[in-house]
Amino acid sequence: MFSVRLVPALVLTSFVFTQFLALVVGYSFIAQGLTVVENPSDVGNSLFFFAYIVAAAVFILVVLKFYKGKRLFLVLELLLIFFSFQMLSSMVTGDWVYQLIISALAVGVRLKAPAAKNVLLLFVTAAVGALLGASLDVLPAVVLAVLLAGYDVVAVFFTGHMITLAKQLDKREAAFSVDVKVKKESMQLGTGDLVIPAVLAVSALKISYGAAISVVVGATAGMIVLIYILQHRRGYLPALPPIIGFALVGLGAWLFLP
Repeated sequence: MFSVRLVPALVLTSFVFTQFLALVVGYSFIAQGLTVVENPSDVGNSLFFFAYIVAAAVFILVVLKFYKGKRLFLVLELLLIFFSFQMLSSMVTGDWVYQLIISALAVGVRLKAPAAKNVLLLFVTAAVGALLGASLDVLPAVVLAVLLAGYDVVAVFFTGHMITLAKQLDKREAAFSVDVKVKKESMQLGTGDLVIPAVLAVSALKISYGAAISVVVGATAGMIVLIYILQHRRGYLPALPPIIGFALVGLGAWLFLP
C-alpha cells in the first residue's frame, strides 16, 4: 500500500516542480525577449507547431519501424539535454564557455548515472515549455494546447499510434516519458504532458503572475484527476485533455471572474 501511494505522489510532485521551474525559466526568457517566432500573437504559429509535432510523431514511427537499435535515441536524448541545459544556464551566465561546461556536465551525469534520467528530463521539459511559452501569447498557446489535447484523444483511443509510440520508445529506453517506479508499482507521464501545460502557464505569465499561477493550479487539479483515474483503470490514457481542460478553467476563472 505504501508504494501505491508513493508513486502517484512522486508523479504529482514531478509535475508541479516542472511547471514552476518552467515559470521561473520562462520569466527569464520573456525578460530577454527570447522567442523562436517573429510574432508571438500570430495564431498561425499554433498551427505550425501542431503540424510539426504531428509530423514528428509520424516520422518517429517510421524510424521505429526500420531501426531496431537504441543508440540513435540515446544520441538524440543527449543532444536534447545539452541544448536544454545551455538554455537554462543562460539564466545565470552570459559566458558561452560556462554554458558549454554546464551542458557538458549534464550530459556526463546522464551517461554516468542513468538513474538521473528522470530528473534531467524534468529540467529539459521545463526548458522546452518555457521557450515555447515565451514564444507564444496566450491565445496561440490556448489554441495549440486544445489542438494537442484533441490529438491526444485521437492518437490513443482511435488510431492507437500514440500507444505504439510509447511502447516502442520505452523498449528503446528513449526519453519519451518520465517513468516513476517503486518496487512493483510504476506510472509513466509523457514529456508532452509536462511541456504543453508549461507552455500555457508561461504564456499566461505575460498577462500576470496570477494568471500563470491559476493555470498551474488548474493543470495540477487535472493531473490529480488523471492520477485518480489511472489508479482505478490501468493502461494508457490521453493525459492532456484533463490537464489542459482544468488549466483552461483556472485561466478562465482568473480572467473572467470578479
